[in-house]
Amino acid sequence: MPWFDPAGAGVDARVLVLGRDPSRVAHAATGFISPDNPDPTADNMSWLRDEAGLRPTELIHWNVVPWFIGDHDEKGEARRSRPWLEKVLAFLPRLEAVVCFGELAADSWNVAEPRNRCRDGWRPGACDGPPPAVVWCAHTTNRNIVGANRTRSIKDGLNPEERIRETLSAVAQRLR
Repeated sequence: MPWFDPAGAGVDARVLVLGRDPSRVAHAATGFISPDNPDPTADNMSWLRDEAGLRPTELIHWNVVPWFIGDHDEKGEARRSRPWLEKVLAFLPRLEAVVCFGELAADSWNVAEPRNRCRDGWRPGACDGPPPAVVWCAHTTNRNIVGANRTRSIKDGLNPEERIRETLSAVAQRLR
């Protein structure tokens, strides 16, 4: 199970950034869930975070399932990992928002925390309400940023990169 990024906000985090499970890089190479990992997905996260005006010291990165899932049943793993997620949430008293990146992370969050389900982060008002606001957006994978999904309109005419930008901007506004 990878560790928290030592350069992140730690227990002072105001935003929890969640993926579904650790990437192969985090699992096998660095041992950290970090936007500083040597892969394009992490680079995209850092760039879009900075562009939205979110500071690394406001965020902590983790996964709904903190271990590599591989070919295992993701819903079963999300249910099994619920105690771990609850422990993480208990250590974050200043938490104002949770951002699930990708439908798999959102679906896993909804299985683990059904009382506070994810909302579409790019929609107006998604970050309103009592903390933590739980929103989701597209994953920062290169497929969504520069690949096949880059120009494809999905649901409401926004491409994945635009959904990420709108969601991160809404979260940044909530913190200000």
